[in-house]
Amino acid sequence: GMDFVGHRYVGPTSPSGRMEGSSCKLILVNGTVYEGEMKDGMFHGKGTLYFTNKSYLQGVWQQGILQQSNYFFNQSNLEYKPSTE
Repeated sequence: GMDFVGHRYVGPTSPSGRMEGSSCKLILVNGTVYEGEMKDGMFHGKGTLYFTNKSYLQGVWQQGILQQSNYFFNQSNLEYKPSTE
């Protein structure tokens, strides 16, 4: 599973106490922030990762695994689409 030691979480939880809901916010130790949907303590659904260099990634996750993404750089409207395997 996903290991979030030292993170800070703001958002709804499941009855068992796991991070779960449609408006979750997770601040990772390295300063990256995830905002979006989570299920059973994992990224699941649509979400955005905001990096400390001001770039961000909009993605769709399936049980913690990134299925599709668009990456946006800080300084321009340049959009980077990673090649799909």
